[in-house]
Amino acid sequence: MVFIKEEIAWRSVRFCKLCVEYSLSILKEYTTKEVLRNRLILRSSRVPGEERRAYRRFNVEFPIEYKFAAFQDQTTQASSLDISANGLRFRVKDKPIIDEEVHLIIDLPIKKRIKLAAKVAWSKAVENDCYDVGVKLADTKSEDGKIFMDFYSQQLLGFIASSKDRGNIIA
Repeated sequence: MVFIKEEIAWRSVRFCKLCVEYSLSILKEYTTKEVLRNRLILRSSRVPGEERRAYRRFNVEFPIEYKFAAFQDQTTQASSLDISANGLRFRVKDKPIIDEEVHLIIDLPIKKRIKLAAKVAWSKAVENDCYDVGVKLADTKSEDGKIFMDFYSQQLLGFIASSKDRGNIIA
């Protein structure tokens, strides 16, 4: 009689363990499907041309010198096309490699020359066999990085002040 009770108890425990494993597998499968479905919905619900950047970009042009760490010995002259708090865009002749390290020397309009390291985030072919390159700054906490952030902050404050004057921003 004791043996039968132990056998029933063991089978019950084994059955519960199988139920839990099965439930967990269904939950995992459901969760995976939900995550994939939600990602698909999020991707498909984006409006074409919708801004996805974390920081506002400003069309600011200033001279820069750049050197791709992988293959250039000397710097090449270029001009910025726009900036954000964590990066900038400029045009180059050679197609860069994504995640490639770039050394920048930037002549800011506030009469400051700064040196920053960055990584190529994206590139896009444009006219005349050139490429627009978006780089993400790697060292915004350095002294030169802080100068760049101060310059960006001035651009942002100017934008807010002008938008407030036009009635676009309520403070």
